[in-house]
Amino acid sequence: TGVRLDYGAPGQGRWNLSSDRGEVTLDWSDIRLSGNVSIEYTSGDNAMTRLRTQALALDALTHRASTAGRVVLQRGSGLIEATGMSVDLIAGTVALESGVNGHFAP
Repeated sequence: TGVRLDYGAPGQGRWNLSSDRGEVTLDWSDIRLSGNVSIEYTSGDNAMTRLRTQALALDALTHRASTAGRVVLQRGSGLIEATGMSVDLIAGTVALESGVNGHFAP
């Protein structure tokens, strides 16, 4: 069955999050996704960025998502792998924590 969350605000890019499983606090402030977590971001230029990991914590109050696990970021023909990530869903920024390794084909 899986879990799917869509997030966005007028004039900003659109975030689509999916996973095999999810847990949420009763007040919806803390959301935990696990198993084949995928985050897709589509911006105004219709270019899509996809992030994949196995677990993700989403703080609905600060609009931030994070993981300490392995992350794969893909945009076009570019691929970046890292360990640990923080995403600001409002600003549309991704910070990769450590072990960052990338490959970009022309």
